Amino acid sequence: ALQGPETRLFVVGDEFQSIYRFRHADLEVFREQRAAAAADAATDELPLRGNFRSRPDVLGAVDFLGEALFGESFVPLEAGVDVAGEPPGGGPAAELLITDTTGDRASEGWRAEEIELEPPPGEKGAACVAEARFLAQRLRELHDRGVERGDMVVLLRAFAHVDAFEDALERAG
Repeated sequence: ALQGPETRLFVVGDEFQSIYRFRHADLEVFREQRAAAAADAATDELPLRGNFRSRPDVLGAVDFLGEALFGESFVPLEAGVDVAGEPPGGGPAAELLITDTTGDRASEGWRAEEIELEPPPGEKGAACVAEARFLAQRLRELHDRGVERGDMVVLLRAFAHVDAFEDALERAG
């Protein structure tokens, strides 16, 4: 029924959505279908790039990272709304905090014995704890400068390390 001569098919997909990874999807199937559609003159592709939830400067940070990670295949996002005014606290709307988790440098500045870098149950290493503590420390600083908790958001790679972040945020108050 979906392939008859009068059938019009509407497909939505985004290979960069993390849901595909944890559902063990084969992205090559998606990419092959997209390539076949692009090669078909009767098919229109309409990229959905508008984002109505984030400030333009936050999307700028996401676009920067997306391009750095995915190269030409990344399609930049566009702000669907213009948010007036400065972000709360007078600082940048987006920050990238980097915790080195490679080699011997993973614990520089994070003395395991001083900050109890034992990972919570279920966690695989001290690096996730260091990352969580670093983030919690920064959010504490922002809150102390007057940024309300409801004006901050944390995006995690996965739900797997949420216990480490909950613990770190609780410790930071």
